[in-house]
Amino acid sequence: MTKPRALIFDWDDTIVATFKDVLALHHQFLKARGREENIEDQLRQLWGNPLRKVLADIHPEDQVEKIEEEYYKFIDQADFVVKPFPYAIEILKKISRQYKVMGVVSSSPRRGFNKTVSRFFSDAPEVFTFICMADDCQFHKPDPRVFDPAFSELDKKGIEENDVLFIGDGMSDLLAAKARGIDFVGLLSGFATKEQFIEAGLSEKKILNGLTDLPNYLNKYPS
Repeated sequence: MTKPRALIFDWDDTIVATFKDVLALHHQFLKARGREENIEDQLRQLWGNPLRKVLADIHPEDQVEKIEEEYYKFIDQADFVVKPFPYAIEILKKISRQYKVMGVVSSSPRRGFNKTVSRFFSDAPEVFTFICMADDCQFHKPDPRVFDPAFSELDKKGIEENDVLFIGDGMSDLLAAKARGIDFVGLLSGFATKEQFIEAGLSEKKILNGLTDLPNYLNKYPS
């Protein structure tokens, strides 16, 4: 069991509690546009895709650029910000004292990430070496090329795929990591169940309830 030289984190439902609040926001947005419907199942199917893809599927009657602009204006008026899980920031700061190379790879837009960081996590630049959001890569999980921007930074430090641990909550996270040859730890804070992770070949020892269990898991690596 070799200690990783770098940690990469997913963002949504790994560090921040996203789905429930975003679902409520989409319902409010639909209502403001005169549509009363429950899109929970549809949003679950779309979850993990870039926002533009999500909006295009939920609002097929609109040009995606137009609906995206309208959606962002609605978010700003509502002052909507996704909140981190309890103790997530403290946990990341604690881990960063031991792991000096940490980053984020996510399909979320950088705009939302920046709003959360500015309000709740102002010292994120001291914790994360790199941030790769949907705006930074044309590929998205489960495509393993989603890690390309991260490795453009990691390569400079001589860090290769087998030196990295990726922490995520979804099946697309696991599949992207496996295809890239990156070790993976699955969190049960998102949609994926323990059974789904195991069925996909993930060891039960690498499945944690949430981010709060990660420090103890990392402590099992030899110093």
